[in-house]
Amino acid sequence: MRSRSVLVAALCLAAPSASAQSLQCHTCADCTQLLATPDAQVELTADLTFSGSDPCVDVRGANARFNGLHHTIRAQPSGVVAVRVSAAGANLRNLQLAGADTGLLIQGARDVTAYDITVDAPVRGLGVERSANVRLERVHTRGGHAGVSFGARDDGRCDDGRPMASPGAVLLRSTIEGADVGVAACDARPVLTGNTIVRNGVGVWLAAPASIAGPGGAAPWDACACASGLDGVRGGTVTLYSSGCGGCQVHEGWMPSLHRRGADIVVRESGNGTEEAQHRFDRFGWRCMPGVMDSLGIPGCVPNYGCAATGAFAKRRDTDGSLSIDVALHSEDDVLHFAQACAAAGSRYARGARCVTRAVADNTVCDNREVDLRAVGDAARAGGADNRCGRVDGWRDGTSAGCASPCGQDGVVRTPPPEPHHEPSLVPTAPAAPAVEAPQAPAAPPTVATPATTPEAPATGSPWALVALLAAGLGAVWWRGRTR
Repeated sequence: MRSRSVLVAALCLAAPSASAQSLQCHTCADCTQLLATPDAQVELTADLTFSGSDPCVDVRGANARFNGLHHTIRAQPSGVVAVRVSAAGANLRNLQLAGADTGLLIQGARDVTAYDITVDAPVRGLGVERSANVRLERVHTRGGHAGVSFGARDDGRCDDGRPMASPGAVLLRSTIEGADVGVAACDARPVLTGNTIVRNGVGVWLAAPASIAGPGGAAPWDACACASGLDGVRGGTVTLYSSGCGGCQVHEGWMPSLHRRGADIVVRESGNGTEEAQHRFDRFGWRCMPGVMDSLGIPGCVPNYGCAATGAFAKRRDTDGSLSIDVALHSEDDVLHFAQACAAAGSRYARGARCVTRAVADNTVCDNREVDLRAVGDAARAGGADNRCGRVDGWRDGTSAGCASPCGQDGVVRTPPPEPHHEPSLVPTAPAAPAVEAPQAPAAPPTVATPATTPEAPATGSPWALVALLAAGLGAVWWRGRTR
């Protein structure tokens, strides 16, 4: 029995599981059929080609999740739409779309999240039509009349006087380049944060759609920060995914001190009797923290932190067996600094009908041929902060667009991102075993002198790393024995 306990502890450290078994599809018809079921979890197992007016993949099941596993859906001549979503609460991630007139079309839906989508399309990269609370994170579009279209014409331009049709739109940490209009916000007032929008005709075109009733109907709105549905989560709140494993207990042990130091962090509960709280957190995570949730299943991937206001995650899935470490959090102070950066971004959020007070923030909008930022009518009231941009049109004065830094004389000037650290898998495949994800944690987590002993992620897959993993498991069993 003791040897089984050691195995359970080691598995928990290696690969916590957050969801039921996914189904697999390898044709357009298979994917569409499976994704018509509510709560379906579907993975694409091969590249696909298609043609014709019907979408290759049509997502119609409420709360369905579609993981492309970085496969490509490619249109042959006459392909119109690669993927269409009309379901509430759908989640799409890790897709490559090429050749179709429109890569991804979100139509008549709500609460949809698209994460890590790469599109090369001649008309629209991503189109959003009559859909509320659409969240686009880390999407990459090249070419087309519109890179990201919220109700734009086929040529990527906006008509005057359109009503609001897609309130609550958010575009985070995305790269839009080579389009006639990079972001065409014709019938939406989107929140734009941390994007790179370069080498288009018009970089960002913000129209002034007439207001409608309901949340976000009159102003920029981010449902994940303004009405998250998760207790304690505000604009600048950090969330910590914890499964109760040994490494998680170390990070959970830092929380009392971090809270005393002013860090705003909400932790996913672990242990027996917390299943409903875990379900609420996970539902929020798939909607608002897709990078955190997408990394689950890789050995060493927990704990993980995310900030909805910026789209920043400590770790992200790089391949099926490795992680990219975006922000190294090895100590309590590291976590505090991450939380402080999130809180600073969250200062642009406030309670009330106009939750987002600076809707265009921390973007690089440069080297666009016609104009970088264009605001029509009262669109400039959305406000900007800390952007790097050049020529602006329609703003009340030279600084209201939030152009804190200019573009270079010869094109885009921006600091390149740090080279991500790739963390290989500890074992060839991740164990399924959801039953061992969250064993009961001790009432008081053990004191750890230095974060270097954190068992969450040994640096390599060497035999010494496996020895360290086994030792961590034995230590967890010893601690449980003391607390009985």
